[in-house]
Amino acid sequence: MTQNLFAFTAADSAAQANLDVSITRPIPASLIMQHVGEKDAVALQALEENIGGLYAWGAVPGFMNDRYYKVLKEGDHVICVFGGRCRFVATVTYKLDNAALARALWGEAQPGTTWRCMFFMTRPAPVDVRLSELDGFLPSQFFGFARVGDNKIQHIIDTYGTLSAFIEAKLLLSASAQSSSPPSNANTGATGAATALCLLGTEKDPTAIDDLAARVRERGAVAVWWSFRVQSDAIQQLPTPFHLYLNAGSGRITHRLLCVDLAVADDAAGMQTPWPKYTAPSELGRTNVGPRQSEIFKTWLLIEGVEQLMPAASLSDFEPAAPWSNLTNLLNQNAFGYAYLIRPFVATPCAGSIAQNKAPLSVQEEHVPYGVDDAMSDLFMDLGDFQKALRLLTHKKNLILQGSPGVGKTFVAKRLAYSLIGIKADVNVETVQFHQAYSYEDFIQGFRPKHDGSGFEIRNGVFYRFCERARAYPQQRHVFIIDEINRGNLSKIFGELLLLIEADKRSADWGVRLAYADEKAVPFYVPANVHLLGMMNTADRSLTSIDYALRRRFAFIHVNPGFTHPKFTSWLEQQGWTSAYTTHIRDKFIGLNGIIAEDEELREGFCVGHSYFCAARPAGMSDSEYYSDIIETEIRPLLEDYWFDKKSEHIDDIIDDLM
Repeated sequence: MTQNLFAFTAADSAAQANLDVSITRPIPASLIMQHVGEKDAVALQALEENIGGLYAWGAVPGFMNDRYYKVLKEGDHVICVFGGRCRFVATVTYKLDNAALARALWGEAQPGTTWRCMFFMTRPAPVDVRLSELDGFLPSQFFGFARVGDNKIQHIIDTYGTLSAFIEAKLLLSASAQSSSPPSNANTGATGAATALCLLGTEKDPTAIDDLAARVRERGAVAVWWSFRVQSDAIQQLPTPFHLYLNAGSGRITHRLLCVDLAVADDAAGMQTPWPKYTAPSELGRTNVGPRQSEIFKTWLLIEGVEQLMPAASLSDFEPAAPWSNLTNLLNQNAFGYAYLIRPFVATPCAGSIAQNKAPLSVQEEHVPYGVDDAMSDLFMDLGDFQKALRLLTHKKNLILQGSPGVGKTFVAKRLAYSLIGIKADVNVETVQFHQAYSYEDFIQGFRPKHDGSGFEIRNGVFYRFCERARAYPQQRHVFIIDEINRGNLSKIFGELLLLIEADKRSADWGVRLAYADEKAVPFYVPANVHLLGMMNTADRSLTSIDYALRRRFAFIHVNPGFTHPKFTSWLEQQGWTSAYTTHIRDKFIGLNGIIAEDEELREGFCVGHSYFCAARPAGMSDSEYYSDIIETEIRPLLEDYWFDKKSEHIDDIIDDLM
């Protein structure tokens, strides 16, 4: 009987999580027996006895999957592929079309998407072979559930004689050879196996790992603290970078962190972070979060990668490293474990790219405290107006700065954000710009192409990730700035957030299941420490006004031109303008804005802003040359757009007066 070779992919996070349900560990027989008939129960019980466990995967019914599933039979080989690599290999032992069992095992993201076309298999053997190394024998990529074509099967048989021989030589033996090859920075443990020294710790909260992964992806690196120290003589043996393996409970090692640097306190009093740029604002300038020993910062690690192990490792995969650890204390709630790896692992990045042999990042500057006085030092805005805006942003949580072009809305927004969070740094500030093509999928969540080009996956948008980051630091305020907020289709972009951004609905009690989320997803809500700060152009006729449903959820502050502010002329003089020209600019543009404000078709929302004159004058240009360039190339086109229905002589008269 001719054998087939099938592949199934686990390209997205949901599918990879299902590997841990039915591939890396056996399925509980009791669960299976609840959903199968007597005939299938007898057959599967026999398989369990012969194999030592029941392992399975499935496919969603459809045109191509139905064709492949029809020809799938016992004895066929299957490989699991994701990330451009073969990850597992097994042999089919039983077929079962059972929607109830599939739903119980893997859930159902949407009606009709159950993996009901199930197939059981021998215990999947972990491998780690690039598809590019199998060029000519296998396709360069797979999508979903697929069968290897007849031409490639024939080429395999012509070369190796059988599919089994091919799998043995190219997958199983290759994986074995990789396992026996020592890494370049290896040490040798007592067993004689060449391995690298690593650390072991415990983290039983999967949400904490997901949050860390998200922050690494956003910031490039994250500084984390531990309440016990790394032994000084062990530090000398750790490679750069090194891995910290995380125990999820009961000796099950599910993730590892790529550590590019570490710092250890000299005594039990703890130490401040050596990497402020990559540290949570709530931990800056501190040596602890409380008086207990478990709350003191005794070790800081700079994390540049978070990986999930496929399958999860166990303590049998590590050899305790003497003299620091032994079999009885390798996992210890009050100390790091020290070990040598016995075998390599198949690992999937959870966030960003995982650096290899990368030099430690340099120590970054401290965050500078920031308050209202700092903001007012370079603003052409009255103190009362700024304090009012800050007060509204604080308690209303959603504020829009509106004004014509050039009044400094972005400049004011950044200073409001810094004043609210208390430091001059962008660690808790995110800025986006809306436009006509901006969508819910960009902002919240939606389908996006996979990075390897193998299809689409549900990916969280920028505001979703920002909220997750803010939720990890509930004591620290976070500001999300939206430039040109009225340039996008706001109802389309915000979706459910029209409700969730209200100040009195910022809790899990108001959480909703997002449009693209599956039935297992935790309801999403906007944390109370997230503040939205929008900027709205009042002079662009092409933009529609904000609808009332969204408008009532924001407070509005009008930002006016700063020509009348006492600081404006002194600022111009600091930029090199002569006293005569600073007075000329101030007086002429106060007059121009008076004309605009009196025009019934324009009004105050079209007044010209002061920032046209805030850039430093180019070297070698006189006041008259620079001023003339601004008037002719920036102000004239603006006025021609304002008064498009006026005769050119009207614009010429205004320009002549400005000159």
